[in-house]
Amino acid sequence: MSDHRILIIADIQSVHTVRWASSLSKRGWDVTVLSVTAGSLDGVRVLHSDPGQPSDQRLVRWGKQLIFLLRQLWAQMTGKYDIVHVHFLRADLIPVIATWHPVSVISLWGSDVKTAEEGAYTRWERFPRYALLNASAVTATNDFLASRGKQKAGQDVTVKVIPFGVDQTEFYSAQVNRKQNAVITFCFGKGSLIKTYAPDILLTAFARVVKQLPNAHLLMTGAVVDDFGLETVQMVETLGLKDKVTLLGRLNHKEMLELYRKSDIYVQASRWESFGVAGLEALACGTAVIVTYVGGVGSLFTDRENALIVQPNDPIQLATAMLELAVDHRLRMKLIENGQKMVQDKYNWEDNVSQMILLYNNILQGKPIG
Repeated sequence: MSDHRILIIADIQSVHTVRWASSLSKRGWDVTVLSVTAGSLDGVRVLHSDPGQPSDQRLVRWGKQLIFLLRQLWAQMTGKYDIVHVHFLRADLIPVIATWHPVSVISLWGSDVKTAEEGAYTRWERFPRYALLNASAVTATNDFLASRGKQKAGQDVTVKVIPFGVDQTEFYSAQVNRKQNAVITFCFGKGSLIKTYAPDILLTAFARVVKQLPNAHLLMTGAVVDDFGLETVQMVETLGLKDKVTLLGRLNHKEMLELYRKSDIYVQASRWESFGVAGLEALACGTAVIVTYVGGVGSLFTDRENALIVQPNDPIQLATAMLELAVDHRLRMKLIENGQKMVQDKYNWEDNVSQMILLYNNILQGKPIG
């Protein structure tokens, strides 16, 4: 049992925030989350800003949220917490002020270390650079993001790799041995139908797949949040896939578990992924995985050992991989078996929480962070 108090600066609506805050609380930490969005979490104190009026322009709403965070952060910095931990490196003053605390940690999530070519917001790069150089410790979920963090800092800062793993008490296979099914079910599991996740590429590839596998079916999650999402939904009908694709909208945690378990193949066609934990979750549930070689995915998977890896933006190559894995039951079982062992050995969530707590304790005790 720990008597340490920690302030986490992160979006309470993010599953990443929820998992870190809940797990630390269960380990005996006194946890407060400072968030720009409203929410609640058992055993955790949540401070959040007023969401503003619906009529507020985006810049006005952002300004109000920033002022709230600055005021709350300043008020909370007066000796109340042993550690201040910033999850996601914002390009503003928030991480800078957070690093004024004697013990501060910054965790890189992915889009916060994108390059300008990948769509990063670079106008205020001096703020995240200052924060990285002044934090007590910086963490990333894989070697790819660690190298990006060093690049963003402009100096050789130490970045500790602590994966965002899989909770294996929840994500596990409900079937020990999957049978060869007459109907092959593919799934796409994201929160939104946005361009980054390439649902358009997947649908184009799937249209090729059903010409050779008429019994194939595709389950797609994701909310429509912009015009691209609307166009994606329209593609289903345009490509003649209305009876072959089921659009499920945004699913909750329990529903995602069910999706993985009733699917044969999980397809991650993304144009960008910082880590790709969904692929690990699918493997843990006994579902074979196809991923694109983008971002940090290459540090997770090995082609034809625990996944099939294809190039992004290539529906023909993706369709070829989908067809191969659909008809080759032995290959599917090999990828699942190897993938589940990898998840168990390297990406056990409880081990990751212990790694983070060890980091905290080493900083507080003046020991090397490793």
